[in-house]
Amino acid sequence: MICTVVVSKDDDMYIAKDLRTNIADQGETAEKALSNLKEALELYYDGNGIVESVVIK
Repeated sequence: MICTVVVSKDDDMYIAKDLRTNIADQGETAEKALSNLKEALELYYDGNGIVESVVIK
């Protein structure tokens, strides 16, 4: 599954948000925020019976 993500900076944290599911996560760097979001999305899709790898572009 390919996800469309928006990354923004809020004070000293980066926030990554998937536009399809509105799931968001944060991190001290943009890369960490994206990594955290990828993990959250994999858990979300696995929990809903969708077994696919998540690719963030």
